[in-house]
Amino acid sequence: MEVATTGVVFDDKGDLLKPYVPRLLIEWLRDTPETRFKARDGTLAFVDISGFTALTERLESRGRIGAELLRDTLDDVFKALLDEAYTWGAGLLKWGGDALLLLFEGEAHPSRAARAAWEMQRTIERIGRIRVGGAAVTLRMSIGVATGTIDFFTAGSLHQELLIVGPVATETVVMEGIADAGEIALSPKLAALIGPACVGPTKADAVLLAAPPEAPVAHAPDIGGVHAATLARCIPVAARAHVLLEQSEPEHRIITAAFIELGGTDGLLEQLGPNAFAEALDDRMGGIEEVAERYGVPFNVTDISKGAIKVLLTAGAPSSTGHDEEQVLRMAHELMGQPGVIPMRIGINNGRVFTGDFGPPYRRTYAVFGDAINTAARVMARAQPGQILATEEVLERSRTVFDTAPIEPFHAKGKEEPVRASLVGPIVGRRDERIAETPFVGREPVLAP
Repeated sequence: MEVATTGVVFDDKGDLLKPYVPRLLIEWLRDTPETRFKARDGTLAFVDISGFTALTERLESRGRIGAELLRDTLDDVFKALLDEAYTWGAGLLKWGGDALLLLFEGEAHPSRAARAAWEMQRTIERIGRIRVGGAAVTLRMSIGVATGTIDFFTAGSLHQELLIVGPVATETVVMEGIADAGEIALSPKLAALIGPACVGPTKADAVLLAAPPEAPVAHAPDIGGVHAATLARCIPVAARAHVLLEQSEPEHRIITAAFIELGGTDGLLEQLGPNAFAEALDDRMGGIEEVAERYGVPFNVTDISKGAIKVLLTAGAPSSTGHDEEQVLRMAHELMGQPGVIPMRIGINNGRVFTGDFGPPYRRTYAVFGDAINTAARVMARAQPGQILATEEVLERSRTVFDTAPIEPFHAKGKEEPVRASLVGPIVGRRDERIAETPFVGREPVLAP
C-alpha cells in the first residue's frame, strides 16, 4: 500500500521529526523504499522497566504539575539509559511505554549488546531510586537478549510501520519473560558467543549474564540528512500532528485503549515465505490504520510479542472523539469483520493515563502509559483469535449496544478487584440516553448501524 502524506507540507520539519523515527526505518525508506522485507544479522535486547506505573498513579493527583514532574523524570531516566546503550552501538527500534527494544548490528554485536545490557543495569541501580513531588519509587529492570538473523517488515497505508517478527524476536521476548528484575537473560546462542567467563547459571531456557564481556565501544552513527516527507511517512497520523505542534504539554488523560494482537506470525512467515507474508501483513496493518482513522481512534505503537505482533490504539490521546468507548468498540467490530490471513484478537479498556513526549533529544517518543494500558493488554490475553473482549465500563459508556457474553472475572497484577469483561458480538441497537455531554459531530457515517 502507498502511504499518503498529500496535502501536508513538511518543509523544514526534518529536525523535529527525526528523533521520533528508528534509524533502521529511516535508512530503509531512504535507500530501498520499494522493499517490504529485510533479514539482517544482529542482536535484540528487550528492556522492561517496572515502577513507572506506580509513579504515574501517585503523581496523578498533582494535575499539570504532576504530569510535568513525570515527564522530566522520564526524560532523565531514559536519557541516562539510552546514552549508555548508544555508547555500545544500539539503535532504538521500539518504545513500548516504559519498555525499550534495542538493535545491535555490525562487528561484535553480540558482545556489545550484552555489555550494554550490563551497563544499563548498573545505570538503573544508580538512578532508579526516585523521589519526586512527594512520591517515591524504585525502578527495576529486566532484560532479555537474543541474537541471529532478524526478520524486519514495513507495512501500512497511512504510515509505514516497522515490524519485527520471526524466531529471534520471539526468543528475545521469551528471554525477557524469564528474567526477574535486576537480571539479564541471554539466549543460549548468545551465551556461547560471549564466552563462559561472563555467563552464570541457566534459568529455564536462558543463561544469566554474570559479568560484563569485553566489547568495543561503537557510538551509533548519525543518520545524516533526510527529507522531512520521508520521516513523516514513518509516524502515525495523530502522533505526527501532535509532534508538529512543537509546544505540547504532558498531561493525565482518560483514554480508551485497544490492544490488537496479530497472532501466529512466526508460523505464517515460515509457511508463506517472506514475500507473501509481507503482503498479508501490509493488508492487515493498512486495514487497521484506515479503520482506526475513520473512527477517529489514534494509532499509537506496535511492539514485539511471542510469535505475534501487538498493536496499541489509544482513543483520547493525543486526540479524542468525545465518545471514545463507542468509537473503539465500533472500530474493533469492523476490523474483526475484515478478511485477512493473519488472525487477530482485541482487548479494550479505559482509564486514566499519562500522555506526553519524552526521551533524549536524539530519540524521543509520544507515549501513553499507565494501568489502563496494562489492563487492556491483560484483557486481550484472555481473548481467543477472532474475539473482542471489553471491560464493563467501556460497554456501559457506549451509546451503541452490542450483544455481549460475560467471561469469568479474573485477577490481574496490581488490581484489588477482579477484572470484569465480556465478549463483544454484533451490534443490537442504540441507547436513548447520552453517555457524554460533548457534542459529537462529523462522524455520522461511522455511527450508522
